[in-house]
Amino acid sequence: MDTYNPYHFVAGCISGKWKMTLLHHIHHYGKIRFNETKKTLGVSEKVLSQQLKELITDGLVERVVDGSTFPPTIDYMLTSTGKKIIPALDMLYIW
Repeated sequence: MDTYNPYHFVAGCISGKWKMTLLHHIHHYGKIRFNETKKTLGVSEKVLSQQLKELITDGLVERVVDGSTFPPTIDYMLTSTGKKIIPALDMLYIW
């Protein structure tokens, strides 16, 4: 029998070496861009891409494409759910 365990869900959402750092950066700066973040954090392109995709799939981050520029600019921003997890991450940091 499958039961929904919210602790496992949350652990899955924030597990990974860079996810909490990415959530913090997006919260702090309001949005992030892929290449800037890759340079700033020193994370590999593959890992950054994977972690962002997982955060998007979990509904914590959204990928926003501005097609009015060439090439299009792509920003990563917190969703309303992503914003709600920040206080919990802050408590973990303080702990």
